[in-house]
Amino acid sequence: MLALVVCCQAAADPTGQCPGKHRLSRFLTKNPTFSCDICKEHQPQGSMMWGCRRCNWDMCGTCKVIQDDVVLIGQFAPDGITACPMFETQFKEFCGLHAVRNILAVAGIPVADLPNKDDMDTIAEGLVAIGMAGGMKDLRGERGDYAHPVLAKCLETHGVVMGESQDITNCQAWMVNTGLNGHWFAYVQSNRHWWNVDSLNKDGPQYIGNSAAMTEHILKYEMGIRKRTVFGIHFTDQLFDKVGYQNVSMLS
Repeated sequence: MLALVVCCQAAADPTGQCPGKHRLSRFLTKNPTFSCDICKEHQPQGSMMWGCRRCNWDMCGTCKVIQDDVVLIGQFAPDGITACPMFETQFKEFCGLHAVRNILAVAGIPVADLPNKDDMDTIAEGLVAIGMAGGMKDLRGERGDYAHPVLAKCLETHGVVMGESQDITNCQAWMVNTGLNGHWFAYVQSNRHWWNVDSLNKDGPQYIGNSAAMTEHILKYEMGIRKRTVFGIHFTDQLFDKVGYQNVSMLS
């Protein structure tokens, strides 16, 4: 289960009900002993949950979103209107999966349909079966650090292309690999406002600025000073046919 951080204004009020029909209150877990009473998954310390202390009943962020069918939004841009569509906190070493989910959420894929660990493992097994890797250990570590071919294939199945290129024009999102420790993270946009949604960001999504500021940031920091591996993300007609232009965050 992936830990979600919901930073929207509407989520500030207690919402939903437990099986005892009591209203739920939002809280952050103070230790890793909490588990979701719906999916039964243990939650890392600092996870967002909704609970009823009267019934000792708790629900994780993912199940809350799926149950309510709400749209995840994050920190607001300076216009006070546009918000980061989605942000997930780091769980084990699933940084690549977090980055993929953040990008696909911006691409209009419903939260309930975003890929999970099982989906990624199935993709990795398929790549091994066709000879693109010697075994699962070449594509995924013990704690979930998926390799580039798995991430690219997952995006491809939704009509999203991940390409390593020096051409930084017309990219709908970015994925970056830091190299030394293999950490993945993404930059996403909504209405031409850009955010760094690195799952290791303790304070949530980091606002970058408009498209010009994002281009400067990529050139100076990711391709320049840090010399990281940068992948431009492009949305294809396959994606637009699937979700519709109106449902893609960057176009809304």
